[in-house]
This record gives sequence, C-alpha cells and structure tokens, in this order.
Amino acid sequence: MTGNPPGRRGALWVLALVCGVTAVGLVLLSVLGGLDAGGQVAGLIGALTGVVGCALALWPLLGGGSGRDRDGRRSRVRAGRGGLAVGGSVVGTAVGARSRVTGPASGRPPASTTRSGSDADVAAGDDGLAVRGDVVDSALGEDSER
Repeated sequence: MTGNPPGRRGALWVLALVCGVTAVGLVLLSVLGGLDAGGQVAGLIGALTGVVGCALALWPLLGGGSGRDRDGRRSRVRAGRGGLAVGGSVVGTAVGARSRVTGPASGRPPASTTRSGSDADVAAGDDGLAVRGDVVDSALGEDSER
C-alpha cells in the first residue's frame, strides 16, 4: 500500500474537518459579533496553532514518537563516511560512482521477501552498502551497469 496508512488518513480528514469548521465559525463570529471579536478569537487560535505546531515539529527531534516506519517495523538506518544504507527496497536504480542503468526495465519485480513487521537495523560501514529490502533490476557499486 502506498500513501498514508488508514489511521493517518482518518486523522487527516478529522484535521481538515476541524479546520473547515473553525474557518466557518470565525467568519460567522466576525459577521455576527463584529470584527473586533472575530479578530481577537482568530489571534488566539493562531497563537495556539503555532505553539501546537512547534511542539509537534520538535517531538521526533527530542526522541518522541514510536520510532516505527509505515509497516510497523522499528528500524534505524545508518551509513559511515562514503557509505550508503537503504531502509527499503532498491528497484531499477544505479548506485555508485559511474554506475548506470541501460535499456528497459526487466519487467515487474517479484513480491518482496522482506518479512513484514520485523524489526531491523540497516548499517553500512565506511564506503559500504547495505539494503534492508530487495535489490531488483539495479546496478550497485562503482562502474556497474545493468
């Protein structure tokens, strides 16, 4: 599945609905209660939204959140100097100095062999390469070609 998981999709719809209702409420308040009241409420809502947005932006940077990817796996992706680490699959790409993919794709890649839901770290040392998922139809390494 691509895009947002169902839980996030529902949260986005709720957020859109709240924003829409708030905008309509502010317009009605400004028309019926006067511009001064509408302006004061809009300023308060703007300030609160800014504080909540800042907190949500800092949460992952300060170590909050689950640390899980879209498939529910807990994983870390790290690479040393000159290294490359990929947390997913590599399909139809050229990775490395002077590497290139020539010609048409080899066809539809097979189903992934990566176990869903498993935790895994991906780490590549200096000048190394590590891929957590599948490597299909790709050229990996210096001067490589597919």
